[in-house]
Amino acid sequence: SLDLAALQPPSMPAPKLPPSMKEEDLSNLKPPAMAPPKPPSTSSSGSASSVPTYIPPPPNVPEPPTFSPPKPPPEKQLRTQKIPPAKPTRLSSISLTDSPPHSPAPPPPVDTPSLSAFNPKNKAKVYD
Repeated sequence: SLDLAALQPPSMPAPKLPPSMKEEDLSNLKPPAMAPPKPPSTSSSGSASSVPTYIPPPPNVPEPPTFSPPKPPPEKQLRTQKIPPAKPTRLSSISLTDSPPHSPAPPPPVDTPSLSAFNPKNKAKVYD
């Protein structure tokens, strides 16, 4: 079997950098000095920005319709007095006399031997 601890990567010489890459010159990263932008001139100098663009005439827009102001509200005398709705009756407040008349309870069934699968005296079958 191979001894993994004895394995080592092949020895490689360190990569040689060109002499200009060893020390980065940060002054090269600055943007070149530029003159401030000139405001657009109205004189035609022939540049593309000063050529007037064609503006189509506005289409014929019909006048917006004038709406009449809203009507004043009707007189207050026409209002009727609001009557609060009747309060609902709670179920606990309903008297017991509203229930149907009590009929005598049916007699309990007579104990007759019936073929019922449920019998608390029988032990439950446990299937292994």
